[in-house]
Amino acid sequence: MLTDPDGRIVPLLGLVIGAAIVYGVGNVIAKASAGEINSIGDGLKAFAVGAVVGATTALLAQVPIIGAIISVSQALKAVSFTANAAVGLGRGIVEGNWQPLGNTFRIHFGDYYTDGNLDFHEEVWMGISRHTWEAPQNAIGYTYSQFNNGFGNKNVHLIAGATVVNHDDTTLGGWGVTIGNYINGRNVRPFDPATGNLNQLFMHEYGHTIQGSRFGLFYLPVVGLQSIISAANATPINVFNPYLGRNEDYNTHEIKWYERQASMFGRQYFSKYYGGRGVWNERLIPSWVD
Repeated sequence: MLTDPDGRIVPLLGLVIGAAIVYGVGNVIAKASAGEINSIGDGLKAFAVGAVVGATTALLAQVPIIGAIISVSQALKAVSFTANAAVGLGRGIVEGNWQPLGNTFRIHFGDYYTDGNLDFHEEVWMGISRHTWEAPQNAIGYTYSQFNNGFGNKNVHLIAGATVVNHDDTTLGGWGVTIGNYINGRNVRPFDPATGNLNQLFMHEYGHTIQGSRFGLFYLPVVGLQSIISAANATPINVFNPYLGRNEDYNTHEIKWYERQASMFGRQYFSKYYGGRGVWNERLIPSWVD
């Protein structure tokens, strides 16, 4: 007969089941918002992936160090969600613009959103990794996205497990910053409205999400900090591109190993899963590897 002398099993079981339901429903809502639920099977798979992620995360939260990381990350998200929801509500009442409030929730559900292009076990690992191995950058990316959404008019897109907070302005050039599975920027929407093809800047930024999943806790010091400094000090440079077999004009930021690696990850991913819509122009953004 099973006994629970310390009275810990029942509360833990409730926590695990609760997390499984929240993450499962969260993933279904996110995928439905992204237009990826087209059958009962799609919904059941999305719920199953989220449920396994939620249950596993709840169990890992009982491990002291991992639990502290998860707790701090979740607290940061809760504060930023509440603050931005208040801003969105205020803008809705004062300006009659309810899109920021809607974006607040879309950004939030992006935290549960996984990539349906992957196999089941890969999709589950994406979710678990996001809330453990990648928790610090994920929490910062979530918080920055909520903050960014509070200003101006943004459009939010969910694609391939990533959440994109974009500002369209065709009179200016594009830029992007990726922290966790959150991509923020200008003119970084996933698809070009004119051609229907994938936006190369977005593909590059998406490569950083793959990079982040591999570097995990080390992504911010190894890639993030260096990338911020490099981008702020970028200057034009003419270098040899081995993929093209000739010199091309880039800038000193674009040719850093971590930027080219992100481009390579993005180029390979979208070539594999999106075929002809993932056209890569090596002259625009370099992706060669040393």
